[in-house]
Amino acid sequence: PPFAHQKKPLKMVFIGSVTPGTCPQLYEASVIWLMKYFNEKCQKKKDDKFQKKTLFVNTMGWIQGVGELCLQNIKNAVKPTIEIELIAPEPNLSLTKEVDENEVTIFKVPSKAPSRESGAPSYSPVELRNFNLTAYLGQCQKSYLPVSLINSFHPVCVSWDKIALYVMGKKVPARRLVEAIHCSIVALCCVDLAYVLKSDDPALPMTLTDDLVCECLGFGLVRASDETNHLFYIVTPLELDDLKKVNALVKGNIMIPDEIFLKQVLYSLSAIFSFDYCSSKFSLSYLNCRPANSPTF
Repeated sequence: PPFAHQKKPLKMVFIGSVTPGTCPQLYEASVIWLMKYFNEKCQKKKDDKFQKKTLFVNTMGWIQGVGELCLQNIKNAVKPTIEIELIAPEPNLSLTKEVDENEVTIFKVPSKAPSRESGAPSYSPVELRNFNLTAYLGQCQKSYLPVSLINSFHPVCVSWDKIALYVMGKKVPARRLVEAIHCSIVALCCVDLAYVLKSDDPALPMTLTDDLVCECLGFGLVRASDETNHLFYIVTPLELDDLKKVNALVKGNIMIPDEIFLKQVLYSLSAIFSFDYCSSKFSLSYLNCRPANSPTF
């Protein structure tokens, strides 16, 4: 299954939701942004990653109402040469081929997915998303160490004085941003500094002006916060070189899977933090958790 062999995307955009219906305009703008990146790379003859490659665009399957208009806008942006449409299987129905007035070749392919009425085992979209997210965070597990729970992975340390905090689709006041981000799944983004808004109060974090196309470098779980020193502790498999490019933590409606939030074993622990929050916005933080009666140093 896909969650068992995840690959790092070349480019990724975070729209803050699991459905384009939340903000179709942002979804369309994100696709256009990615297409611009792809076309620019194709024009560079020295870029072997994109030369003679076929681009597949997987649409969202929303073809009614606003979704139909959104799909048409996506087609106008992508300008496909081939369109593949999955249709419900019917007796004696095989692959069909058409060519429309725009000289786009259209293939209609009967779906091989088992129907719900067949009783075949399947997973819900929520379960599949949870599998993917859990597998992504599971990359923090070092192959040479015993299998650990996610709440025992070493986090990275980030100063919120040097990055923007934002909640997609919500107008959260600056004084509440830390509370909103705390213990959440966040997208680690690199945004245009022109959209970063500083607070009048230097003690409060920066934010973004509005929902915008956010280049996403990865995801993380905000495990803890230190409001005295303005620090977040984030569990993420993202490499430190990529973390240094992050200038915004953006929260959407992607929730922590129940398996992480409710079903992990909890111990009586005392945390020992080691960090350097003055030299960089991101630094490695070794969070060593020991039983409460263990010595500290």
